[in-house]
Amino acid sequence: MSNNPPDDTRPLSKREEERLLKAGRSVFSTAFPNPNREGCPSQDLIQTLARDNAQLAQHQDFILHMSRCSPCYNDFARFRKVAQRAKRTKLLAAAAVIVIICVAAWLVVRARHGLPHEYPAAFDMSTQLMFRGLGGNSAESKGPMVLRRGIADLTLYLTPGSRTGPYEVGVLTESERVLITTPGSAAVKGTRPALTARLDVSRLNPGHYLLGIRPPGADWSLSPLVVK
Repeated sequence: MSNNPPDDTRPLSKREEERLLKAGRSVFSTAFPNPNREGCPSQDLIQTLARDNAQLAQHQDFILHMSRCSPCYNDFARFRKVAQRAKRTKLLAAAAVIVIICVAAWLVVRARHGLPHEYPAAFDMSTQLMFRGLGGNSAESKGPMVLRRGIADLTLYLTPGSRTGPYEVGVLTESERVLITTPGSAAVKGTRPALTARLDVSRLNPGHYLLGIRPPGADWSLSPLVVK
């Protein structure tokens, strides 16, 4: 059996601390009536001390008096509650101002730079010059495909007999370095397969590129592309 004295330095649990504070509030608020308010400081001073912890720490005489005067304790508790509510209101107001500033800044950036323009674009690949595959007819070529900087909802009409299913659509440099890739899908529309994809070229510099399309695992079929 241990002969060690009980550990009085053990920190209180949160529940024990709440019970102690509740008991203390009950005692201080009722146990020391002072109907004539003898020795009580002014209401202005009590209100000031309730708002400012630094000043309260410098008024040990008031802390001692409050521990023996229920009316002063209750006044202090009431003023402190009002001060804490006002502080929370100021914090909420400050947070609202920050949100408004952030939204305004986002709107300014959006207005200055603009969101990428979205638009539909359709091309007949049977009349496009194709460097590899998919049967483009150079004799009937209508010149390079042209896309505006933005997000193009592409529809590429493939030559009859082209495979359907998943595809990859890309933008490459003229030296065939891949810059952008996006997934696409081909399905028969009417009598021909059509490849659809959403291609974001908003960050490309205006100039000459290559548009590449390919089924999974296949080589690129390339056509000239101009981004304006």
